Amino acid sequence: MAAASEGAKFTVIPLRVSPGSTVCRQLFVKQHRVRDPDPQRPQDRTLFVLNLPPYINQGFQVAYVVFKSSAAVKHAVSLKAQEPWVLTTAQHLLRTGVQKWAEDYCSSITDPRELQDHIDQFMEQHDQDQAELQAMAEAEEGVPDEDGWVKVTRRGRHPGIPRTEAANLRLVQREKQKRAQRELLNFYSWQHREAKREHIAQLRRKFEEDKQKIALMRAQRKFKPY
Repeated sequence: MAAASEGAKFTVIPLRVSPGSTVCRQLFVKQHRVRDPDPQRPQDRTLFVLNLPPYINQGFQVAYVVFKSSAAVKHAVSLKAQEPWVLTTAQHLLRTGVQKWAEDYCSSITDPRELQDHIDQFMEQHDQDQAELQAMAEAEEGVPDEDGWVKVTRRGRHPGIPRTEAANLRLVQREKQKRAQRELLNFYSWQHREAKREHIAQLRRKFEEDKQKIALMRAQRKFKPY
């Protein structure tokens, strides 16, 4: 990496995770220049960064930083860091390793109460829409339009249905909606439990793979955690 950085005229910026860290990682930065320019990455204002730590972004090892002015890019590539930059400070705590995995997993779980509130709001809006449609149908029943046509509705085809029967039909409909709502909630709960089991299994497999990789790198004397 050092030889490649010299040939490509990279600026080397050393990094440490915390002030007490004894290991150092090196970032390689230079001005972004390509044959086919990208409007989202202006060459005079974009900094190309190589060898990013995996815990900074979504696992990619490169980044493109777009500045407001070209002078900022020139200043970045001319930096001569005497001491390594520290990523974790009292104002900015960097999450890494198991702590980051655990927090990311917890944030991905839907709160059952929030899910229930969302379902209640949806059903309430649905009932309101249905009531408005029914009110409009009742208002238009028997009223001719501009051409003299009379719209025939289900209510108009059965004018003799007693009020008690209509109330029973509405009650049955509400019970069906409640049952569907409970089934939907149970399905979401089951889905979250299965997703949780699968995620934990993936974390365990990843942990075992990382241990094997680290052991192999240590054996080859190429272990560089940062």
